Amino acid sequence: MERWRDIPEWSGYYAVSTSGRVRSITRSIQALNPQGRLASRIFQGRFLVKTIARNGYETVSLTAPRRKRQYAYVHALVLNAWRGARPDNFECCHRNGIRTDNRLCNLRYGTKKSNAADRKAHGKPYARGTQIAASKLKPVDVIRIIALSKTTALSHRKIAAK
Repeated sequence: MERWRDIPEWSGYYAVSTSGRVRSITRSIQALNPQGRLASRIFQGRFLVKTIARNGYETVSLTAPRRKRQYAYVHALVLNAWRGARPDNFECCHRNGIRTDNRLCNLRYGTKKSNAADRKAHGKPYARGTQIAASKLKPVDVIRIIALSKTTALSHRKIAAK
């Protein structure tokens, strides 16, 4: 059963559920109508559209009157609302390693070390070397550079030029 709770910093504006959904709360505000008179205006609550950030985590956009727009990770909102503020030196961790699974039962606070251990256990080690899309050198290039630096008295600049 899905349960809802207000997001602490956005109380009265947004709520988050145990299943990882975020919604705005129906509210009434005072605003000027087309005739220039102050009138009550109802904002109907709705589910927020989630977007996937470049790092694979779901984000939502939060805003309110006289507040700057803020983009937040859904998993961080769920943990903050249901488990309290994140302790110092802790991270939000997904138990099953799926970055878009933001159910409360799948989230926990953990250390960087425990999060890295989870990553290894899920078979998703950090990318290294040529696995990184922005890598500039191939393994063959690295071997040639090491060989040149050991066998010749060339400067780093001259080795780079070769």
